[in-house]
Amino acid sequence: MRALQAFQNEMRVPAEGSATENGAALLAAMVTADAAGGAPFVVRLDAGSYDLASNALSLPDNTVLVGAGRDVSFVTGSAATATILIPGRGGVRALGVGNTGAGSAAGAAAVRIDNPNMPDATVTLEDVSLVTNTAATTALKRGLIVCNTGPTRVLRSTVVVQGGSSTIAIAHGCDSGGALSLDDVLVQAIGAGTETVGVRSETGRIELVRTRVYASDGDDAVSSSLIGLDINVAQGDAVVRDSEVQVSTQTGAGSAEGLAHAVRAGQLNRLSLQRTRIAASARADDVRGVSVSATAYAELVDAETIVQTSDAPGASVVYGVILDGGVNEIRGGSVVLNCESNNGDACIALRRSQIVASALPLHVVDTTISVSSTQSLPVAAPANLSAMYAEGMIRVERSSIRQLGGNGFAIAIVPLQPATVSMLTVSQSVLETTAAAGGANGLGCAISAQQAWSFTLASNQVIGGVCPDPNVGSCAGTTTRGNGFVAVGCPIN
Repeated sequence: MRALQAFQNEMRVPAEGSATENGAALLAAMVTADAAGGAPFVVRLDAGSYDLASNALSLPDNTVLVGAGRDVSFVTGSAATATILIPGRGGVRALGVGNTGAGSAAGAAAVRIDNPNMPDATVTLEDVSLVTNTAATTALKRGLIVCNTGPTRVLRSTVVVQGGSSTIAIAHGCDSGGALSLDDVLVQAIGAGTETVGVRSETGRIELVRTRVYASDGDDAVSSSLIGLDINVAQGDAVVRDSEVQVSTQTGAGSAEGLAHAVRAGQLNRLSLQRTRIAASARADDVRGVSVSATAYAELVDAETIVQTSDAPGASVVYGVILDGGVNEIRGGSVVLNCESNNGDACIALRRSQIVASALPLHVVDTTISVSSTQSLPVAAPANLSAMYAEGMIRVERSSIRQLGGNGFAIAIVPLQPATVSMLTVSQSVLETTAAAGGANGLGCAISAQQAWSFTLASNQVIGGVCPDPNVGSCAGTTTRGNGFVAVGCPIN
């Protein structure tokens, strides 16, 4: 094998021996890089394989590891922490990195960025492929672990993780506070144990642009928790633009996941989902496209949310978008939900509740919201089978709200916080229910209320009538078809 080739602030490690010999040479090269004393240093790898065995390669501060291409240069290992550790500034480019270890308490990763004390330490991963897999069912597997106080950027890369009891493709946290940015990244987690997560963020700010996140169980495996994008950051910000987040299950007819959420977010200052496709296709007890809790402001802008459920055993709850607390806006796009006959506790396209008694606003504009089913669902309370189920200050403009199957309503005003007085304003919209009129609980109504509220309807088409009790409201330029009901306060055609 040729000797290492060192130049000023740069070194080449040839791949002319066996994978094991090349790996040993790469580990030895770190001594030379470390001698640079923090000055910028580049270590270049040839096309070929570098096997580190159970050793972890630790990049010296301000060192960049550069391969000949992520499909031709490979660094592999089975270290319990990570194949490559980045404890300072630096990064990895044009390289494939793999890990087959069983994992430490934090999980075995392809790359771990662990710098809790340098807020100016920028780390960049560019044109890399990170792959971790294991046959061990008790293993904790991670593709990328980010514990960096400074900013971390991942560009034009793939992160794929498969196997283990806890499977997380990208884990961003460790109370480090650093921002994470993903741009043009493919993230995939395929699990077989207690949890499977595409991206989990628990600190700082996170941004996804042109990024695809997929989380699924293994072939007929069952995870108690299946999440595409999981964000829980106190007072943090999260932005997702021009991306796709999807969860799906492959479980057979006799089993179901515990929960399957495409996007789950909580405790944030701001969440923004822009021009993003969000999908959940799952057999699970709790299925959600977007689930937001305790967040000051959440918006969906030209986002498409699609939830398709399977006939899960036992009672299930299914939501397209659920918003609990804060100011909420949905502008453009759609929320489409299709339920099966066993989704019997709730089947709601948009659910909005408040964690405080004050009436915070929900604004829906230029949006299509619909819930449908191939058969009437055995939902005990009709409000739980609605296109929109909400409380607070609700304004709907130029939108289509449709309940297209089962026994519920287009809009149900429900007292989730007993002290809240709701006000519904709807203009230039279509509200429709296909539920047959008659029976208890106001069946056949497009709008139904179960609390003190007021409403204003202006220039709408209401298919199914308005049946609030009690109510104070007015209608102008609104037509209704009551399906046998006498609409309250509006003319009947």
